[in-house]
Amino acid sequence: VGTAMARMLFGLDSPSGRLPHTFYKGSYTDSLSMKQMNLRPDPRTGYPGRTYRFVDPVQVLYPFGYGLSYYSWKYEWLKASGAAGSAPMDMDALMQTTSTSTPEFSSCQVRLKVSREGEGSAHGEASTSVLLFLSPPHHAVAGAPRQKLAKFERISGNGGELVFRLGAEDFMLADGDGHFSLQMGAWIATVGTPAELQAKIEVGSKGCQMTPRLCPKSGHPHHSGRPSP
Repeated sequence: VGTAMARMLFGLDSPSGRLPHTFYKGSYTDSLSMKQMNLRPDPRTGYPGRTYRFVDPVQVLYPFGYGLSYYSWKYEWLKASGAAGSAPMDMDALMQTTSTSTPEFSSCQVRLKVSREGEGSAHGEASTSVLLFLSPPHHAVAGAPRQKLAKFERISGNGGELVFRLGAEDFMLADGDGHFSLQMGAWIATVGTPAELQAKIEVGSKGCQMTPRLCPKSGHPHHSGRPSP
């Protein structure tokens, strides 16, 4: 571990890992009991919840999935199809709600291009982890998470194209009794922490269809060059 840390600090290797958990602000940790481990927030008591899936971002210092790199990366949406391998679906057909089962659900593809910008300042191979998060509709089942990690992939060298296939299981959430069901409506797909790309995904009983959208930069900077000590 010590050798690996030294190699990254001196630019011999480029860090490409991501935080596996959330780092909270001091005000958050000081106000909560270590015995309170409920994940979902409770508006009645003001309890803010835990983990990246439920907690309000205002409570977070460094979010799950955050990471640094000696390289800068550019993210771009590529043309996506509504149903994988077919023409985009008619929206009226997509949003049919005659059945709650999903045997005929047509998956959709999230396609993006990740490109390395410049040479960077490290001597090791450039790589980065690409994380795809999904946020459910506002009218989703009670207790729904703010977001969930749906897919992830590592890309190396100068970058390349990625394809994430989303099926019915990616848009299912559990109710209070633990029963999973398809949550229809407008989901938001977000790439990266902080957000690099966003898209709206319309989900119906028959399938899903993606529409790219502009993504305002968040408060956490996207680092390039050598991290400051």
